[in-house]
This record gives sequence, C-alpha cells and structure tokens, in this order.
Amino acid sequence: LGDLALAARLGLAGVCFHLGYAKGHGSEAEAIDAAARKLGQVLAEMPAGGCAVIENSCEGSEIVQDLAQLGALVRSLAAPREQLAVLIDTCHLHAAGFDLGTADAGERLAGALDAAGVLDRVIAFHLNDCEGPAGCKRDRHAAPGEGSIGAGLRSIVRHPAFAELPLILEVSLA
Repeated sequence: LGDLALAARLGLAGVCFHLGYAKGHGSEAEAIDAAARKLGQVLAEMPAGGCAVIENSCEGSEIVQDLAQLGALVRSLAAPREQLAVLIDTCHLHAAGFDLGTADAGERLAGALDAAGVLDRVIAFHLNDCEGPAGCKRDRHAAPGEGSIGAGLRSIVRHPAFAELPLILEVSLA
C-alpha cells in the first residue's frame, strides 16, 4: 500500500510485482486463493490513482506461471483495469512453458491473453530473451536475439495488440 500510495502521488503508471509462492501453502490453489484475498484487501485500501500491476512468473513454486491462471485470478478480483493491470515478462512466460520462439508468437500470445480475459489489461512488457528452452522454469535472460525466443520477440513487438505498449529490456551488463 505504501508503494501504491507513493506511485499515485508521483503520477506513476503503477507498481509492478509478483504474487508470491505456493511454498508454505497446502497447494497451489490455496496459495492463489490467499494471494487473491490479500490483493483484494490491497485494492480495497489502495489510494485513488493507484494501479497494481501483476507480472507473470516462471520459477519453482511461484504462482501465476500460466496465462489461464493469471486470467482466473484477475477475473476473481473484478477490479477495473485502472486499478489492476498486467505486465508480461517474455522470458518468464517462455520459461514457464509458453513457447515464444516462433514466427507467430505475437499472434499466439495475443490470442492466449484474449482467451484468458486479460489482453485489455496488459500495459507493458519486460521484453526479454531466454537462455533456456521453453519450459525450462529458469529466469535467465539472454540478450535480445541471442536466446531461445529470438525472432519471436520481433513477432510480439510487431503485433497490433502490443504495438503501442511500453517495452522494457532487462539486460545484464556482465
């Protein structure tokens, strides 16, 4: 709530975060339910002008690794887009098992986001390539064009559904 209040005061687009882990819960479903309850409380107390931005994940017991799960969570909260949005990290999505390393990646991604009911909530991308293959479950970024997503990144950038969205590169200088 503190971060959301600061972002609202500064006029920022929102606060991006991961929802957490299933570890410590009886099941992944219980973890998602707990995250939805907590996020619902945050949304209810969030200051005017705040926007919570969920980022997808890919490693270990992190929750919201697939788009259907993300969509179900967002729909369960029934918050307006201005208060609850989505940021897609391409490395995370690819590593979680959604293969973005194809020439039609943009079209398939737009279709999957639409089917999950969150296409209109995507406000930005972390446009990262992935060191490992699709489904590797490892968040290891590669320089754009040097990983297993490769040309799929161009397909995403060029897709009309994503053409106007901010694209943030997360690269390592090492």
